[in-house]
Amino acid sequence: MKLAAVSLIFLAALGSSYAGSFGGPAPFQNGSPLITGTDGVYSGIASAKNLTGIINFAISEGVQSSSTSSRVNGWSFFVDGEVVSGITTATVSNKKVAGVLDQGATTSSDTGSDTLEVPAVIYIPATSTAYGSFNASMDMSSPVASWNGSGKINGAPARVDQLIIIDEFGFSTTVSIPINASGISERSFKISGTRVTQ
Repeated sequence: MKLAAVSLIFLAALGSSYAGSFGGPAPFQNGSPLITGTDGVYSGIASAKNLTGIINFAISEGVQSSSTSSRVNGWSFFVDGEVVSGITTATVSNKKVAGVLDQGATTSSDTGSDTLEVPAVIYIPATSTAYGSFNASMDMSSPVASWNGSGKINGAPARVDQLIIIDEFGFSTTVSIPINASGISERSFKISGTRVTQ
């Protein structure tokens, strides 16, 4: 009788040691600590001497979301008194996070709408003033999918931006604007982040 009771307790302990082992669904997807798998919006804080910054990116259905919003897939650093920013390209796979800090060239006009009206002024920066990359490890036992790692940021070389002026008759004039190389030297940084939304 005692042997039967001990056997039942042992089997119950063994079965509960792995959730989902009795036919129920496993609690995690793709090794992620949350039921949504690796999907969600991630945010990390970068820090080093004379450097602080934030890196954001979103994963949807296992791949980076297509959002071009800098608040969803963007980065912004304050380095040696200079603010630099761009677009983040990142992936989460096998407990690893890898990302590129793109220079994020943008086009803007003074019309404030998606439809270009004339007269207009369009400023086309060739690049941002910095670019970089980062790598991190994700803690899959963390309920907020915390990740920690390191990266590098580099100052961009000299460039030529374009200013396009379109008058009320549709004629355009292009003005080249030379921009000196960034004074930011290559810099290593530490990064620590979490998943902020599912």
